[in-house]
Amino acid sequence: MRRPVRQTPAGRPEMSEHAADPATEVLVVHRNLLCTAAYEILGSAADAEDVLQDTRLRWVKLDLAHLREQRAYLRRGVIVGDREYA
Repeated sequence: MRRPVRQTPAGRPEMSEHAADPATEVLVVHRNLLCTAAYEILGSAADAEDVLQDTRLRWVKLDLAHLREQRAYLRRGVIVGDREYA
């Protein structure tokens, strides 16, 4: 049985050490950087969130063991994804 995800005061899911898989934990760590990069390119918080969601969907399908620079890969994915929304 899965544990319920608690909400932070900002309404975002709170990630505990037991609730997330490694791919999701990496995304949570870099979320602010990725959201800022997407927002600066697009100028819209809603579009930035869409890009983050698309990036997340691609990210969880990868084998993280083969990535040396996960942060750089994610940032690049956001920048490339922004082109679809711009």
